[in-house]
Amino acid sequence: MTKHWPSDRVGKLKMEVCQWKFTEEAFWSGDCGLNWNFDTGTPRDNGMNFCPRCGKRLKQKGGSK
Repeated sequence: MTKHWPSDRVGKLKMEVCQWKFTEEAFWSGDCGLNWNFDTGTPRDNGMNFCPRCGKRLKQKGGSK
């Protein structure tokens, strides 16, 4: 029987990430080109786990907004 659920592949494939960095212009910029602004906090503080543009796992770099 072939399994097709994403959870069946966890640990077997390297999950791609979209790295978000806080810019001098006071917004977050993703590797995929998305720019995002939060009223308060960081992507992690706001419960974001995936990039809404490319769908990859979101990895936050820096930022203490």
